[in-house]
Amino acid sequence: MAAVGMFSVSLAFAPSAFAQTTEASQPSRRARITGVVLDAATGKPLATANVFIVGTPITATTGPDGKFVIASAPPGTFVLEAKRLGYGAQRLENIQLKADVITTLEFKLTDRPMMLDQVTVAATVDAQSATKSTFATTVVTAENMPVSPQGSAAGMLSGKAAGVNITRASGRPGSGVNILLRSPIGGFDQSGGAAGNGSPPGPLFIVDGVYLNSTQQTTTQDLESMDIASIEVIKGAAAAALYGARAAAGVIAITTNRGKGLALGTTQFSIRNETGGDQFLTQLSKNQHHQYLQDAQGNWLNAAGAIVPRPQRVVKPLGIMDAPYTSPTYDNVKQIYELNYSNSQTASVSGSFPASNYFVSYTRKNTPGVIKYNEGIKNQSIKVNVDSRPGEKVSFGVSASHSRAVDDGDPVSYSALYNFDTDVNLLAVDPNPKIGFPYIIIPDSINLSTNPLYSSYIYDNVTRVPISTSMVRIVRSSGCH
Repeated sequence: MAAVGMFSVSLAFAPSAFAQTTEASQPSRRARITGVVLDAATGKPLATANVFIVGTPITATTGPDGKFVIASAPPGTFVLEAKRLGYGAQRLENIQLKADVITTLEFKLTDRPMMLDQVTVAATVDAQSATKSTFATTVVTAENMPVSPQGSAAGMLSGKAAGVNITRASGRPGSGVNILLRSPIGGFDQSGGAAGNGSPPGPLFIVDGVYLNSTQQTTTQDLESMDIASIEVIKGAAAAALYGARAAAGVIAITTNRGKGLALGTTQFSIRNETGGDQFLTQLSKNQHHQYLQDAQGNWLNAAGAIVPRPQRVVKPLGIMDAPYTSPTYDNVKQIYELNYSNSQTASVSGSFPASNYFVSYTRKNTPGVIKYNEGIKNQSIKVNVDSRPGEKVSFGVSASHSRAVDDGDPVSYSALYNFDTDVNLLAVDPNPKIGFPYIIIPDSINLSTNPLYSSYIYDNVTRVPISTSMVRIVRSSGCH
């Protein structure tokens, strides 16, 4: 059984002094637009709705109160449009924007739960409506993702996108997921599937426009799930047409938070802590009978019927395991596995202002797993996204992330426990312990297998596997309207 506890703190404030300074620095003879976006059925404000001045790059996003502000707009007659995922778009025609005048607008959006007009952003250079797209695309937003994401970031797609089969081949801490996209050569395995195992290639991973190495086993393990804003899945031949041969098996494009969903002039802090218990619950029962010669008193016998020590015992003529053990027996699974607690802490700060927005987060995770003497995996990661719009026709953005992990690996195989007979005690104390290990290293003098606890102990104290990844993306765009 696993128990999970968490707490989160989120603070937001809008410094008025900053807003006043920004407004004062705007060029003269410009128009200003304010307004609100409401649900047409309930009249409640809609957060994270996008408001556009059609034909210009000027846009704004509503805050939790449904309000938006466009601090600087050119004078003239324009069309303004409001959109939000799950709602139909609304346009206001012939809006007169006058210099040095504040124009107040109100949008009322109608609920459209079928989500037929969601916006795709990673498949093409410019965002476009999914109904106008010529290829199969599925978008999973943060609103549709698990409340408490665990494990691989790619695993958050499980049950959320059609044509995507996700399985987890191992319960080892830090292990990835196997992904199969419905495509002509769709492969599996987060490591790319082409590392000499004969399987087809896996999907191409793209994070904030940066191509990740598809053969890297930790492709999405080093991405903090709480930083993700949306995941887009592109299947079929269109993926290869857009991204080349490496995307023949499909594309998984991940967009991280950038602070765009906040109300203008707002800075938000968030602190989150999670604690959970990991425990081995299901196991195969070991045979409680043996196939060796034994007398009525439980003594071991050799082929001549003489009493001998356990290492000299022999198998019965037919070799049938029908004799119950008369000596103590042990549950080797319980001797190897134990209850452990994992925890993670995430702190983030984000802000949105008329000319910029940003998002910074730091995450630390400790997932020890359930094997004794094994610390599992420890992760630390930092993410920085910054967008700046110094002018109407120029904008640039920076995305940078760095993560580092220490992985103890998994030297203990579950099947190795069945190399030992039921009467072998893995916790038998060694009267002369070696290098601090308290138990007998070779607990069974017959099969001479190494104690799995010793393998875990040595790996934990000797072998350390560091994993480090980083990526930086700088974009500068300009255009005339």
